Amino acid sequence: MIDLASLVLMGFQDDLVLTFGDTVGWLIGHLVLLGALTVVVVAIRERDHIFNQSGFDRSTIWDALLVVGLTLMQLQVFTSTFGFDPLASIALAVLSSFMIRWLVNVLG
Repeated sequence: MIDLASLVLMGFQDDLVLTFGDTVGWLIGHLVLLGALTVVVVAIRERDHIFNQSGFDRSTIWDALLVVGLTLMQLQVFTSTFGFDPLASIALAVLSSFMIRWLVNVLG
């Protein structure tokens, strides 16, 4: 059987296999992938409805995506380059991202 879930889920798939056994762990891992893919497909197909009915406009969603991307980039730098503790890196990256976004909005 092809084990695509191990390539994508990595250690989580190993935990599933250890917990539920080879066959059921393989099945649950692939069901997780199928569920995630389904959510992505539905979100893409219904994106206009999501944008129009959610109360958020495109600029708000764009700002949120930028903050998340900036947070992930800073998290990578803090943990790999500086060797900070992962929990401290998450807190520092989130706070720094919001501060940078605030400075951009206020100072232009």
